[in-house]
Amino acid sequence: MLSMAGEFQRPLPSAEVILIGLLVAVVVFVRTLWRIVNHAETVVHEGAHVLAGILTGRKILRVTVDTNGGGGTDMVPKTGAGYGVAAFVGYIGASASGLIAAGLISTGRMIAVLWLGLGLFAIMLVTIRNFFGGIVILTCGAMLYLVARYGTAGVVTALLGSCSSPEPGWRWELSAGRAL
Repeated sequence: MLSMAGEFQRPLPSAEVILIGLLVAVVVFVRTLWRIVNHAETVVHEGAHVLAGILTGRKILRVTVDTNGGGGTDMVPKTGAGYGVAAFVGYIGASASGLIAAGLISTGRMIAVLWLGLGLFAIMLVTIRNFFGGIVILTCGAMLYLVARYGTAGVVTALLGSCSSPEPGWRWELSAGRAL
């Protein structure tokens, strides 16, 4: 399946995009569903801090994902422009990842999105320092791997459509509004 990462897949029809967008809105705005899904959004948020921290020369000490949906990334040094950039990027990370995924999906590269997600979860697995966070990352990573490896085109489309669509990348963009 990794060999398919660069191949083109069929884009979603408009009716499916609208239906998936409505379902995502329900998940984001229904409190009980959001409490479950929020952990994956927290991993993406903290992952953005980690990636930005690494790119700006920071040493990542630890990452946590809490049962209440929060989390934290501890890096050093805690001064300088690089620290400010790493701190800021986490807050736009979920929306940015949704837009990147939407861009890749709109060009027919759905499988590449799954493998990029697996890469993020692999990086996070190395940096996570609490049991609950490890369980969240392993669960999300296992789900992505199983879909990438064994999922039919319909399953891949449904999963990716729930994270982002070829249009606005609803899942992560709506989650950014929820965090406010």
